[in-house]
Amino acid sequence: HLVGNRELFIIYSSEFRRLTRDKSAKKKRKDPFRTMLESNSMKDMLPRLLAFYVSLPQEEQCSARLVLFGPGIESERTHDLVHKIVNARSSTFDAIQFIRGLQGGVGSGVRINYKHIYNFDLMCLYTNRQNERLNNKGEARLDPRNNVTVMEDSDGTISLRPEIVKLLPTLHALVFAIDATDTQEENYMESLNIMRKELDVILRGLDTFRIQLPLVVLACTQASVTSSQGLSPGGARSVSNHKISVKDIITGLRLQEFPSAWGVWEVEVENMRGAERGFDWVLHHLRKKRKDWNYHQIQGQN
Repeated sequence: HLVGNRELFIIYSSEFRRLTRDKSAKKKRKDPFRTMLESNSMKDMLPRLLAFYVSLPQEEQCSARLVLFGPGIESERTHDLVHKIVNARSSTFDAIQFIRGLQGGVGSGVRINYKHIYNFDLMCLYTNRQNERLNNKGEARLDPRNNVTVMEDSDGTISLRPEIVKLLPTLHALVFAIDATDTQEENYMESLNIMRKELDVILRGLDTFRIQLPLVVLACTQASVTSSQGLSPGGARSVSNHKISVKDIITGLRLQEFPSAWGVWEVEVENMRGAERGFDWVLHHLRKKRKDWNYHQIQGQN
């Protein structure tokens, strides 16, 4: 016969059969449900089960284009906010692909799968390259020499560059991040007033197209800190960092004057506590607006 005694011994030996079984088992496709159970905590698993077994209505799978900007994404204390969103790989934030921007790369970003319910495109507007922007604080952020997104008009007004203005009609909401840490080394109400000027630059650009977008303000701190009203045991003001209260943020940014829907959420960047509520609100708000015929009529007239 074609198979010799040595070959027969190898083929029918218990060792050979064990190796064959192991190899065959590795080739078998693992059950996705079992994989889900083995590699995820219960917190991560429940939304995946929902997406696995339930066909969600089309309107709940809608996409939105959000732009994230402001001093909070460039502050040395809170700049990890973007990294935490883009690299989370969790049941809340999961970056699934890069998105192309306009000509020149303006508006490029990442598409985030949010809770397996929404997809939204997130674009970040930085004022400059990393080394330069870490030194951009206060009024310096609005100086065209330090900020590549703005320019000075002939009348001295600071406005967005034309390539950034072209991005605005493609957006559905604004996400304005601020560093809400009260270091007690400066008047935070003055700092909030400067931040409002930065926000006004974007609003003037939107007025060009007669567009009003909802605003999410993320009041970021590095970790959990106490209220800015805290006192030391002796009655004197403590020297440790505190956070600016939401009430002061609303007053300092003059949000009562804002022309469309807005909200402020406190976010601890270290663990992203609080960010979820802000994104829940704006994505739900946008979904409701899409069901409103008057909203589409107004957008069409613009």
